[in-house]
Amino acid sequence: MNPKGRSKLPGFHKRSPAKRLEEISWRVKKPGFAVDLTIEKADAMIENAVGVFCLPLGIATNFMVNGVDLLVPMAVEEPSVIAAASNAARMARAGTGFLAEADPSVMVGQVEILDPTTGARERLEDSVDEIARIADATQPELVSLGGGMRTMAVRRDIGGPGRLVVHLYIDCLDAMGANMVNTIAEAVSHRLAEIAGGRAGLRILTNLADRRLARARCAIPFDGLDREGFRGKDVAVGVTAASDFAISDPYRAATHNKGIFNGIDPFLIACGNDWRAVEAGAHAFAARNGSYDPLATWRIEGSDLIGEVDPIKVAQGRTLDDESSIHFGLVPRAHRSLFAINELPDLAEKIQVAFFNIMEENDFQIKGFPVRLPLDTFIVATANPEDYTSRGRIITPLKDRFDVQIRTHYPRERKDEIQIMEQEARILSLDGLPTFVPDFIKEILAEITFQARRSQEINQHSGVSCRVSIRSYEAIVGSALRRSLKFSEDIVVPRITDIESTFPAIAGKMEMEYEAVDDNQADIIVNLAKQAIKVVFDTHFKLEDLSSITDAFENGVSAEIAQNQPSIDYLPAFNIIPGIKDAAATLVDPANPAEASAAIEFILEGLHLSNKINREVIENRMVYK
Repeated sequence: MNPKGRSKLPGFHKRSPAKRLEEISWRVKKPGFAVDLTIEKADAMIENAVGVFCLPLGIATNFMVNGVDLLVPMAVEEPSVIAAASNAARMARAGTGFLAEADPSVMVGQVEILDPTTGARERLEDSVDEIARIADATQPELVSLGGGMRTMAVRRDIGGPGRLVVHLYIDCLDAMGANMVNTIAEAVSHRLAEIAGGRAGLRILTNLADRRLARARCAIPFDGLDREGFRGKDVAVGVTAASDFAISDPYRAATHNKGIFNGIDPFLIACGNDWRAVEAGAHAFAARNGSYDPLATWRIEGSDLIGEVDPIKVAQGRTLDDESSIHFGLVPRAHRSLFAINELPDLAEKIQVAFFNIMEENDFQIKGFPVRLPLDTFIVATANPEDYTSRGRIITPLKDRFDVQIRTHYPRERKDEIQIMEQEARILSLDGLPTFVPDFIKEILAEITFQARRSQEINQHSGVSCRVSIRSYEAIVGSALRRSLKFSEDIVVPRITDIESTFPAIAGKMEMEYEAVDDNQADIIVNLAKQAIKVVFDTHFKLEDLSSITDAFENGVSAEIAQNQPSIDYLPAFNIIPGIKDAAATLVDPANPAEASAAIEFILEGLHLSNKINREVIENRMVYK
């Protein structure tokens, strides 16, 4: 990656190797690239070592993938490969750059079963859960990270009767996964043979990783293809003609795909990856239909040249209405899985009918094709009430097929609101600077939301979601963090004066009952905060227990606070105002200046809202007297 700038490095090819290395080392925060593979190290890596073989290592520039600038290392002996890659990336970034995506990292392990008995396939298909437990037991660390066996499939009569091949689908996460898959295949092979009533043959992964496909796309405007003597449109027509030639002729497709691997192999070699496995899988995929097809296609759309590496669209020029190029989407691939849909009414009614068919018939049909897939899927869906969103509805037959309907509601108790708030908030934190949010601050934030849900000035039809509390929590901690950094305090503790920082977050998540101007909306939110502080204050204190504090103010004591004031400035209040330290001790540790300042502000504001002391706002300061 290129964290210090873009991957466009003008004139990079004109610099000396030392200057290029200096530039790359600075950008990737590495001191340099060591070349220290000695014959002794080589001898420990392979058998019968007699020396080491070096390849030039270069950097392809200009790459932008999914909006991120990347510098691509390439180890290759052939001239012009890196220049061609950099030039192609330069042209691509004139449009969208490269847009890429990949399937989950599912590898396939094969277990050959010889001489199975009658009904073996059905018995094996019913044993998925048992086999998955055996498989996952061999890879506890992989499972703990979210990987493991996902499902399996049984292929029959491969090469003639008397042979079944079981495919184990293993999510290897970030690993290539060969060793893990081989270990799993070996571990489950004996049990598979027992279930099938046969004997285990070969058990090993396949490099035809058709469950781990990657796709990439770029759109190059015609004017990005302009060359001296050639119009960009003419270049685009020539490129698409060459692409069509590769689709129709395997001899051309072989060279077409070799050009693709001119870019892939040097990158894999530079990263120390198994380029042979990648090539084997890609070429097998290209030949999976009985002919050898190109792995990428080019076409013209409007005034753009569109290039795609898409395994679905490269099926020998077949269109997507061709039976042999059907791509099974999310629902069929969710066989024996949970399938969750957010906001079901947003789906078009004809798509809802498809879900109705799944729930009613337990299968999935593809219109126009003689394909019928058995499907065992547990469907979970969410939907807001129809009288709330007005964006769509759930068709009656589909609604009737859901076995259980769970109606949710906003939290009814403050403790539940707080739990959600703490769980969902994304708190900005710095190493070595802990954050402590006093319980009464959490209660006030939650109570503001509760007050809003009861307010006649807030549109209750639109609702006041938990996001009000969550975003308020994030905002108030951010305000406290800023103060802690400014005054070099050793802990982040929000105060009452930080609540004002939550108002923009609150305003964006509530709809007024009437067309309120900004000033009126601000006043409504301020009043909600005051009501919340008063409610929480009353749950923590009785006014008669704070009489010594109110007496001190009646006798002329005053206190000044501000959001932008160091915590240490609050501690003298413990010596000046009788009883306030004991009151603060019921909330926080009064020996900690940051916690003490938060408690002092809460007590003073609570007494003010209880009409026991006065408060005057002077610029950014509040004076209690």
